[in-house]
Amino acid sequence: NADFVRGVTFSKNDRLDKETDNSVKIATTRASQNDGIKEEHLNIVDKKFVKNDEQYLKKNDILISLANSLHLVGRITFVNKLYYKTSFGAFMGCIRAKDNMINPILLNYFLKSSYAKEFFKTNANTTTNISNLNFKTIGKLKLPVPPIEIQNQIVEELDNYQKVIDKNLKMIKNTEEKINNKINSIWSN
Repeated sequence: NADFVRGVTFSKNDRLDKETDNSVKIATTRASQNDGIKEEHLNIVDKKFVKNDEQYLKKNDILISLANSLHLVGRITFVNKLYYKTSFGAFMGCIRAKDNMINPILLNYFLKSSYAKEFFKTNANTTTNISNLNFKTIGKLKLPVPPIEIQNQIVEELDNYQKVIDKNLKMIKNTEEKINNKINSIWSN
């Protein structure tokens, strides 16, 4: 239901200070957060490191951290917006949903679930400080895949729940700011 794509390998010395006509942006674990790709943390390298077009991110791709500390391995980043050609580093993998087989947004919800997170932690190979996941292990994660029409209905319902969560998180943040502003105003008097 999905294809796996490996990231590009480059060293710290291969990073460029600024973009050129021959450069490409690279998402690493630092740039790939739960809530999207952080542009300010993208690396820039020569395009020669991207070996094939499959290594360029596409809308609805899902990045997964394959090598990191145990609490970060398996972290999922959904690619819902792309403003420029971007690839991803070797410690990342890309999960690309196959058209009309699985809704990529539903796949994202599945991979961010507590069930999947526990699967990643339990099945990661851990050495002293680093945990690793490979695509063979990720492929063993069994996901329920109802017909695409049902998947789309599930996504619509989950998106509505997410909107409620986002609205409440915004309200919490605003309330915390009001508390801090009140405390700061009292403190400064």
